[in-house]
This record gives sequence, C-alpha cells and structure tokens, in this order.
Amino acid sequence: MGTRTAEGRSRGLKQAARCVLLAVLAIGLIVPASFAENRAAGNLRRTYFELPKYLPVLKKLFGEDHETATESRPYWRKNLFRRVGGDQIYLLTTWWPDEFGEVRFTLPIALAAVAASRTGSDPDAWDLRTARRMQAWSTGGRLDAAKFLSKLGESGPAFLLVSSTYLISRWVGNERIERATSLSAEALLNGTIYVGILKRVMRRTRPFGGGTGEFFVSDPPPGQSNGSYPSGHATGAFAIAAVFSHEFRDHRWVPWVAYGTAGLIALSRVSLGRHFPTDIVTGAILGDSLGRMVSHRSASHTEGLDPMWARFQPYVNPENRAIGAGYLQR
Repeated sequence: MGTRTAEGRSRGLKQAARCVLLAVLAIGLIVPASFAENRAAGNLRRTYFELPKYLPVLKKLFGEDHETATESRPYWRKNLFRRVGGDQIYLLTTWWPDEFGEVRFTLPIALAAVAASRTGSDPDAWDLRTARRMQAWSTGGRLDAAKFLSKLGESGPAFLLVSSTYLISRWVGNERIERATSLSAEALLNGTIYVGILKRVMRRTRPFGGGTGEFFVSDPPPGQSNGSYPSGHATGAFAIAAVFSHEFRDHRWVPWVAYGTAGLIALSRVSLGRHFPTDIVTGAILGDSLGRMVSHRSASHTEGLDPMWARFQPYVNPENRAIGAGYLQR
C-alpha cells in the first residue's frame, strides 16, 4: 500500500508540474512585452513578444529576444538544427497555408496525385508506362550517366558537398556562397523530414522488382520496396536549386544550371527504375517550396524581423477593453 501511495503521489506531482509549465507557457505567449497603439478597432500592429525570464530552456530552444533578432551575426551562421526546429513552426502556421493557396503549388501536385492514383489498378496507366519506357531507354552511356547523377543526388554526398563548400567559402571569405550553402543545408534537412513522413504514410511500391506503384502497401512482395512516393533525390536537388537561384538571382544563368541539374538528377531516378514520374514531380514541387521558404526566412530575419515569434501580435479591443493575442498572417 505504501509503495502504491508513493507512486500515486509521484504521478500527481508530475501532472501538477506539467500543468504549471503549460500555464506559464500560455502566460508567456499571451502577455506581450509591450503594446502598440491601435490604428482602429480590431487592427493589429507589429510588436515583439518575449518569453518570460523564468523559461530559459524554451527561450534558448526556439525564442529570440530583441537583442538576438538584431545582433550582427547573420542568420545563416546560427545553429543549423535550431533553425530547422523553428522552420517546422513557421511551415505549419504560415508557409504551407500560403502555399496551398497558390495554383503553381497545388495544381502540379494534384495532377500528379491523380495520375499516380491510377497505377496499380490500370496496367496501362501513364505513370507506369512512362517509367518502363524510360528504364528501357537507359542503356549503355545513358545508364552510366543516370547512375552518376543518382549518386550525386543522394543525401550523403549532397550534405558532404554542401558542408565542404560552406567551410571552404567561409575560409576564403566568400560570404555569398557561404550563405547559399548554409541555407541549402537547412532546406535539405527540412526535405529529409517531410520526405520521410510522406514515404511512411504513402508506402508506394517502386517500379523495380515488378512493382506497379500501389499505395499503402505495408508488406511489399519479395524484391520490391514501398518507399517510392515522393522522390527524396528530387526534393533535395530542387531545394538546393531554389536556394541558389534566389541567392544568385542577379545572374541569369544560375537558375538554368541549378534547375537543369536538379531535373537531370530527378530523371535519373526514373531511368534507374527507382521512381515513377509522379514521384519526382511531387518531390520537385516540395523541394522547390522548401528552398524558397528558407530563403524567405533568411531575408525576413535580415530585415530585423523574427520570422516566428514576431507574428504573435497583441490586440486591444477599445469597445470592451479586452486584451488578447493573435497570429498575424502576411
């Protein structure tokens, strides 16, 4: 009885501690550091929020006070994993809602999803037929080129190339390449997260080994794999292409080379029988979006705005003098 009572008290104390922590966090997010004058009833004006001083762990992990937001150290030189952690909140609260409202993002993914859904049930589906034709076409030198491009687009070599270029550019003092490679690493890590989630959810069989592109196959037959959708190679390649195209947008040839190389890497996966065309289309759209996202966050931070916490805004309703907090969508 004594042991059970002690265990019960321990659980009760832990639950109470969790409740206190959640309450303190809620207060820290709702109570602003300062209030701005209202232009009109219901309007929000930008102001900075500070997490309470008694939450140093949460503040260190994700929060940024005014001094951090305006310090001289560039955004791309800050901790990579901390930036990626902040990206997840920004993606879910702001970036993805905005992207799904854009035709250039939703239309290609929707068309790819419709084409992909026909594989498995239709032996003459366009996705399956095109993948087999490209695989049959890739022989001799074309097959060797596809293998080389596929190796270049793997996660390990890609991260190695990006990190080594970052270190060399920092050593020689080329800040522009340093910024581009640092943001590319951030985009690659974000792509790895989302590709991993989608692969586990979709569980689509790959073309090799007799796979016909069925979705939600938890236990594929021997010789087959269920990690086809979307293409991680295409996601990573287009994420890097988007970052370099933005950072070197004053050079017209950079987007052509960047996106052209990314396209060849993506097509190599179809030629090798590792992916269907719709896999690389979805991966390319996803990677391009993530690359543009990190460039946007970097630009917002450079302008002196905290890209995550600065969107939480206070408001005061003059009619009933109610005080609250809102989230500003830009």
